[in-house]
Amino acid sequence: MASSTFQGIKRAAETSQNVESLRPPRFIHEDGVIRPYKAREANGSQMLQKIENGRFAKYRYFAHANINESDFLMITKRGIFFVTRGTFGQLTCEWQYLFEEFTMDPRIDGGRRLRIEAKERVKSVFHAKEFGKIINFKTPEIANWVLEKLKDARDSLSKY
Repeated sequence: MASSTFQGIKRAAETSQNVESLRPPRFIHEDGVIRPYKAREANGSQMLQKIENGRFAKYRYFAHANINESDFLMITKRGIFFVTRGTFGQLTCEWQYLFEEFTMDPRIDGGRRLRIEAKERVKSVFHAKEFGKIINFKTPEIANWVLEKLKDARDSLSKY
């Protein structure tokens, strides 16, 4: 009897598989209020935790927008990241700017291009050049949505 019990346990242990969650965990905002589940917020928050194996996990997620199949713009409470998804699914931050580094307010050029101008990170004490990025979105609606989210994130920076 002990042998058959042991065989049953052994079979159950061998056939068990790793359990994966069906959806990312709910994103809880800074105010602590539990809101209805939004897949977009949950996915964005989870992606932020996974960028470069958690290097940016301390940042607070605000919003994100897909630029194409492998690139997206991540907006946090402190700044923005341009993130690329690699061939094997790894997430890498290509560049980042904190809101304090912006020299001008972000703006839309040509309908669907978001222009961000910031101080260049130069190690010289004597000068800091103006530097910037232009992000091409698929549609003008996405570009305008991102611009609004950037404004909201910058406004919320002073609150907390």
